[in-house]
Amino acid sequence: MVKNNQYRIVGCIIRAFRLSRGIDQAEYAKQIGTSQSWVSRIESGHRFMWLHQLDVVSRPFGVDNPAFCSFILECFREYGQKEISHSDLQLRVLDKVKAFIEANGLNG
Repeated sequence: MVKNNQYRIVGCIIRAFRLSRGIDQAEYAKQIGTSQSWVSRIESGHRFMWLHQLDVVSRPFGVDNPAFCSFILECFREYGQKEISHSDLQLRVLDKVKAFIEANGLNG
């Protein structure tokens, strides 16, 4: 796996879900009980996240933890070995999140 791609992928996934809900980082941070700066560091791929934190960060999106973790692993398989710019990764993950939301009836 390309160095730090896992952090970047998780960050892009969280950002894409947050944007799909139409909330900014500050509001999302309040919803999960943390600071906006923590959310920013996660979304930019500069911070490690523990597995138990995935349950907390996925709750506002209405996604259960097993489905969220499976989605992350799917993205790791698809993008983990690729040299890809952060902006391109964000766009690809955003499209994938939109499809996941649609397929799972998680709209609005």
